[in-house]
Amino acid sequence: MKPAPAALSALLEGTHADPFSLLGVHEGPAGLFARAVLPGAEVAVAFSLSGEELGALTRVDDRGLFEGTITGPRQPVKYRAGALGAEWWVSDPYSFGPVLGPMDDYLISEGTHHRLYDKLGAHLIEHEGASGVHFAVWAPHAALVSGPPMPHWSVWWAISTHGTRAATRCGAARTLACGRSSCPMWARAMPTSSASSGPMARRCR
Repeated sequence: MKPAPAALSALLEGTHADPFSLLGVHEGPAGLFARAVLPGAEVAVAFSLSGEELGALTRVDDRGLFEGTITGPRQPVKYRAGALGAEWWVSDPYSFGPVLGPMDDYLISEGTHHRLYDKLGAHLIEHEGASGVHFAVWAPHAALVSGPPMPHWSVWWAISTHGTRAATRCGAARTLACGRSSCPMWARAMPTSSASSGPMARRCR
């Protein structure tokens, strides 16, 4: 199903409350399709994490929105993006499944989770065949959570331009960024756009 224009506008403006519902790999009438925001790219091709080509994506918005059908089973994907003769690789965090489970959500909501330091903040992990950093932050009143713009993220994912997966039952937001690094995180409560640092982060700003 084609998303409503208003939903796509909110996605590209960074204000959509549930970007996971639009981005990543999804089932469609013609089979699996992928949708990604790749700022600066003119072309994009989807690949499995093992390097198998799955299909080319079409740019449907000049702001960097790509989509297209792909082959194979539903799985995490990465993109080979290109523009002006240059190419770069981007792993798609929206194609991964959740890291925190239902019991984590329940205990966090109940206030009885005794290992929050293992679940919240930023942690290097191996997940569904990828090495990356998992972010989770307690932000029950936030409409949007994003990470800080840090230059060394540009190789893997422009995390500052993408939102997180919200667990509405407990107020935790999380995402996975592929790469080997760590950074603090803050929550932005819309529409006032106030910022707060994650208490489980090693460093704050």
